[in-house]
Amino acid sequence: MKTMTVSRSNYRYKFGVLISGIVLSLLLLINAPKKAEASKSPSAFVQTVIYSNKIAVFSKSYCPYCRRAKRIFNELQENPYVVELDHRDDGSQIQDVLLDLVGRRTVPQIFVNGKHIGGASDLEAAVRNGELQDLLDMASTGFQLPLLYWIHHQQSISLLPLQFYQLLQSQHGEEKV
Repeated sequence: MKTMTVSRSNYRYKFGVLISGIVLSLLLLINAPKKAEASKSPSAFVQTVIYSNKIAVFSKSYCPYCRRAKRIFNELQENPYVVELDHRDDGSQIQDVLLDLVGRRTVPQIFVNGKHIGGASDLEAAVRNGELQDLLDMASTGFQLPLLYWIHHQQSISLLPLQFYQLLQSQHGEEKV
């Protein structure tokens, strides 16, 4: 009789563990994110867009200045990566990141090879003075800005844009890579 009691309590224990595991699995499944996202950070998104695309335009679909900037790129037969902020749930947060990054919350904000051009009027000026063509030519010759360098400094490794690397180099006299 003692053996039956032990086996019944062992059965109850295993059954309890099984039920707990099922309940925990269901709770995790219910609370899991609905879609996978590379990064929930608007700041990381902005940096990725700027440095992963030859031309990046932060825009709003109804903005006449944004339409003018997109038309200029179309006339130059360039295909910018356009982020329509009014079509995104985090559009306002992205504009806050742009304010921190470039000092402007307005649209469009245009970047070519990681370099901030500005808005539509700034883009027109860059077309007139040849600055835009110079930046585009750099990309077409295989020289992508910003080049990224791995810097090992005091046992920490960072991935930095070329301009920041050159600034560090000039201030600290580090050897060129």
